[in-house]
Amino acid sequence: MRAAYDEFHAVSSMPGLNLRPENWSSPADWPAEWTQVFYKRYPRAERVELSERTALPPMDLADALAARRSARDPGTTAVTAANTVAVLAASVGVRHDLAPSDVGARRAYPSGGARFPVEIYLRFHHVADIADGLYHYNIVEDDLRVLSRSAEDEPVFQHIFGFDWITGARATVLMTAAFNRSAMKYGERAYRFALLEAGHLAQNILLTSAALGLAATPVGGFSDYVGDVYLELEYTDEHLLYAVVLP
Repeated sequence: MRAAYDEFHAVSSMPGLNLRPENWSSPADWPAEWTQVFYKRYPRAERVELSERTALPPMDLADALAARRSARDPGTTAVTAANTVAVLAASVGVRHDLAPSDVGARRAYPSGGARFPVEIYLRFHHVADIADGLYHYNIVEDDLRVLSRSAEDEPVFQHIFGFDWITGARATVLMTAAFNRSAMKYGERAYRFALLEAGHLAQNILLTSAALGLAATPVGGFSDYVGDVYLELEYTDEHLLYAVVLP
């Protein structure tokens, strides 16, 4: 009996025939949905005005790599909404300098076919400059929206992750994947591309956090279903994929 990962690898494999240049299609012949950048918005949700953004200090890449650690205790810098959003803006934000007229198509991380399936949510807990609750970070518009304000989500968060140090963390970056954005072009291989993209985002977040003196730890083990329910995604094609915890 083949292991599940072998089955997944086989199902998401790409025939070599598809990679021959004579079988490539011209972008001019692609359907519109292959080139349109999709992203999630919550226009009716309350927008959080962050009057100040923490500036990133100059740091060599070698220094950031050397400073990165997976830590369960707070770092030398206190977690705030201002520095957390600054981390996200630098790590996953749109590069307007590369494509000023191409909405969201150039970012600080690579994405298979520029399909950008990953969405970002934030859970803040006992942070000085923002109310406890769940928020959505719109990568394209650099926009933070309130999804729920609750200081009593510890039981459900404990059910999702199972560890006190995560439940009590000041900020948790929750990465989801809207798989259909990639699947409409790449079929079953879209799942691989979503996993790779989440990894690219996470490493950017970890290195940027290290530059600011923030402790950050990636977490891939959690209750998928409860996580989707918490984010109200259980009846969609979008699912919780990865997390970065800032204690």
